[in-house]
Amino acid sequence: MKSIKLNKGKEKVALGAQNDVELEYSTVDYIKAVLNNRPQEGFPVDEMRRRFKVLDLVEKIEDGSEELSLEESDYEVLKKCVNDFKWGIMANSILEFADQFK
Repeated sequence: MKSIKLNKGKEKVALGAQNDVELEYSTVDYIKAVLNNRPQEGFPVDEMRRRFKVLDLVEKIEDGSEELSLEESDYEVLKKCVNDFKWGIMANSILEFADQFK
């Protein structure tokens, strides 16, 4: 079993040279974003099944939970998605999230 630390909060991020905005973030939202991101070549059916399995576990997370426990195979699915994802902003919360999947 692997554990993913669940965080949420607010962070200022730059959206250009002079535009800072406050970003509300959560690990759960980051997980959903990376799992729902379409691979360049599309979704093979087996990959869809693996991702939906992890998404189902994410949907069962209760408010106030501090971590998500995953079987090794589910963790590897999520790890690949995290490492393949191309982020549209730079944020420390994203780095903290991604660092769990090195």
